[in-house]
Amino acid sequence: MADDIKRRDFLKLVGIGGASTALANCTPPVEKIIPYVVKEEQVTPGDSLYFATVCRECPAGCGMVVRTREGRAVKAEGNPEHPVNDGRLCMRGQASIQGLYNPDRFANAKRVGGGKFADLGWDEAIAEVVGKVQAARPNGVAYLGPVTPGTFDNLVGDFLNVVGSNGRYIYEAIPYAPLRNAAQRVFGVNGVPAHDFEKARYVLSFSADFLETWLSPVEYALGFTSGHSYKAGEMGRFVYVGPRYSLTAANADQWVSANAGQELAVALGVLHVIINENLAKQSVNGVQSLVADYTPDRVEQLSGVKADTVRAIARGVTAQDSLVVSGTTVANAEELAVVTNLINYAAGNVGKTVLLNQLQQQGAGSNDLTPLLERMERGEIDVLVINEVNPAFSYPDAARWNAAIEKVGYVAQLDHQPTETGAQADVVLATHYSLEQWNDYVPREGVYGLMQPVMRPVFDTRHPGDLLIAIARGVRAGAIGAPDYKTYLRQAWGSRTGDEKAWTQALMKGGVFQAGSGSSAPRLASTATQLEVKLPELQGDVLIAYPTIQYYDGRLANRPVLQEHPDPMTKITWMSWVEVHPRTAEKLGVKNGDLLSLKTEGGEIEAPVYVYKGVREGVFAVPVGQGHSPLFGRFSGEAHSYRGGIVSAEGVRGVNPLPLVTPGFLAAVQVSNTGRRQTLITTQTQPTQEDRDISQVVPLSQVALMAQQASEKARKLEGEPLRAAEVGTIPNRVAGIQGAEPGASFYPAHDHPAHRWAMVIDLNSCIGCGSCSVACYTENNIPVVGPELVAKGREMSWLWIERYFEEPEAEEQPDARFIPMLCQHCDNAPCEPVCPVYATYHTPEGLNAQVYNRCVGTRYCGNNCPYKVRRFNWFEYEWPAPLNLGLNPDVSVRSRGVMEKCTFCVQRTREAKNDARNEARPVRDGEVTTACAQTCPTNAITFGDIMDPNSQVAKLTANPLGYRVLEELNTQAAITYIREVVHDSEA
Repeated sequence: MADDIKRRDFLKLVGIGGASTALANCTPPVEKIIPYVVKEEQVTPGDSLYFATVCRECPAGCGMVVRTREGRAVKAEGNPEHPVNDGRLCMRGQASIQGLYNPDRFANAKRVGGGKFADLGWDEAIAEVVGKVQAARPNGVAYLGPVTPGTFDNLVGDFLNVVGSNGRYIYEAIPYAPLRNAAQRVFGVNGVPAHDFEKARYVLSFSADFLETWLSPVEYALGFTSGHSYKAGEMGRFVYVGPRYSLTAANADQWVSANAGQELAVALGVLHVIINENLAKQSVNGVQSLVADYTPDRVEQLSGVKADTVRAIARGVTAQDSLVVSGTTVANAEELAVVTNLINYAAGNVGKTVLLNQLQQQGAGSNDLTPLLERMERGEIDVLVINEVNPAFSYPDAARWNAAIEKVGYVAQLDHQPTETGAQADVVLATHYSLEQWNDYVPREGVYGLMQPVMRPVFDTRHPGDLLIAIARGVRAGAIGAPDYKTYLRQAWGSRTGDEKAWTQALMKGGVFQAGSGSSAPRLASTATQLEVKLPELQGDVLIAYPTIQYYDGRLANRPVLQEHPDPMTKITWMSWVEVHPRTAEKLGVKNGDLLSLKTEGGEIEAPVYVYKGVREGVFAVPVGQGHSPLFGRFSGEAHSYRGGIVSAEGVRGVNPLPLVTPGFLAAVQVSNTGRRQTLITTQTQPTQEDRDISQVVPLSQVALMAQQASEKARKLEGEPLRAAEVGTIPNRVAGIQGAEPGASFYPAHDHPAHRWAMVIDLNSCIGCGSCSVACYTENNIPVVGPELVAKGREMSWLWIERYFEEPEAEEQPDARFIPMLCQHCDNAPCEPVCPVYATYHTPEGLNAQVYNRCVGTRYCGNNCPYKVRRFNWFEYEWPAPLNLGLNPDVSVRSRGVMEKCTFCVQRTREAKNDARNEARPVRDGEVTTACAQTCPTNAITFGDIMDPNSQVAKLTANPLGYRVLEELNTQAAITYIREVVHDSEA
């Protein structure tokens, strides 16, 4: 080796060719670096491209902007131009990237036989379907698909006209049909009214989980928190009526626990009080006879809800601007929606918070499938084309569906992933994922969302519209006036975007958004009060199947990040469970983890017990989503090895309760203890705060006093010199204003010459949905470790939602509080001084950084962190191809043996600073945001530079309701939480 080689040059050589090369000849090896010889259109290596589209993970139709790098989609965000979600996105939308790269997707057309899928050439597959359609009897072809309002709906109509059929059937497992039918009966409109939660100062929900799965959760979450949160000395009130304490109920000011299936009785009682106490703001003729028998006292006998509570609800609904909503996964859903509409009309809400001029998409439900089933059972269907619905899993009467499909001559399934229904088909035509499609989606009047491919198809798949066009043209040459669906779509949009410039603008914006054209004037149809009330007769124990915020109706169960994310209320993950009230559990002699047998007329399942005060006595609640057959995918199956990544899928993960319940998602059940156990896999075992005041609340009556005290303290501090411990920390003396008296320190305060990045989390707005956590997973390449390691407490999430129950033993009902927890980026960080290799250090911009290639895994930092927000990599976690294509190239993939944690999305900060430097300007407030803040449906998280006194984060930090978790430790955290304001009765 040359004597004059420098240490820096030696390390460069080691990095390039390895130590052996450097020692051998001390000259760097020659490497050929291959550039883009012919660069793909629009692609610049290292630069991000963004494409607007529409999220299709549920029927809500939120706008999305997908970030791509080198032609690969890597992150989905909400589209700020879209009126439905206003730039926000739920966890299901965040997980859409994993749907795109799902390793269990169909890669091409498949022949189906014996429940197995074999490769089939595309020409042969389409020719076979064309032949079957040509041989079908008149009206012997039927189409079954999901709600697809827009141009694709028109294509389905054209396709059926070509094949000579009127057999079009729409199916959604979570039905909208009850709301659509009720609006027709009460208001004479054909559609589902929109709802303005922001204007409502009093919200009443009859088991409508509008923060989870009901209609448009992202839109309603933002509107609800805006209208309900504390403002100018006042705040709204929210009452939830239902037998289960859901996430939506947990965000209510009052959970009114009603007997299962008796929401209709309570609604009739509320309407009775409104009419008989002359509280109605608008006359509702003919209602007296309808509600005459439902006095508050009788309602108490039927539902278990106290008569005084029924009266109080009726008075609250009519005392101010209000909104009443009803669920569709309940007994008598249509009748309940009719009564709900009548309450809204009587309270004067129609035209204010219930909008008839913005009708939402045409509803569909399990009852809409009945005519098709009857035709299938009679053998009238020769060819059934099924497009991306899975009734074999989600239809309540699964036995009837399974028997009926056996009588269909030929079944062609159009889908992007294996399903239980696809296994019953004769052929599967593999379709593009929604992020690979040209399409549009009209969730309500005036909102025309436009979809475009964000990247080339991952597999050899086809657009479902192209498949219908190809089949139609095979049946009749020249049929349908477009050779492909993109042309068909462009022609359909001709009147809306006539020239190319308008079309391009619509693509860039994500659609065309106009005001609704319908009438908003409230009027009652002649059928408004023609209601035959028949309350369910459920004696004894009742089984409830409820949709989940992660899996919706089960269609998303093969997304690993959603499997890993815990249920917001139970904190259970990767499995099914049954919620049982403590007194019911005591009667059965069971505790957490004991397996119960649940048997109804529809079948039998077994699930482990989760003892929970959030259900009525005698109610057994099981979440929907698990219980898929192994062919659905490796992540929804029971994998036997997760060490170093998910390897195999055998058996079934969890149970599917849907076949056991009626279309009302509930049924009488026989329950027995099996005597066996199954460990509950949970991410949080401590249910209470143990008097640590982690998630704090303040009574409404004390807010003004706290503001006055903070103002007086701020005036006393004005003009005083900064104490040493305050230098370089939160500006404007906020630490002093909040009551944390900075004292002497052994160490000098950090200097932050340019920026001090900080965050504010408003607990008034946080609903505990977990969208931030899933966004963090997808942005920062956080690995999914699987149930075995989660059970050992080795999950890798950098951000999660803590759910605490206040005094669960003393209170009859649960009182849940939520708080997002992540690295606090302390100015006096306990983790920094204990690291023996300086892998964790304080940056000049206030971040607690982690140098992964310096970390040796001592875990001293994790042991010394009072917030327990650091994660240790026990293994090299793998992403089965092509899931690895969705990794963010701006974030390193960590190796085993190192600690990792939240970085405040430092890669986004660098990108914004680079843009600002290139444009010779300072970084603007709001230009830098973290993944969690960007996606939060309720705007609860604010991020920015606290050294800028005009920044939004600095202003919010000075809020007198602000506090820092475990502030007594003087860690000088960069995250300020705003106390949740609650009504005095809840404090």
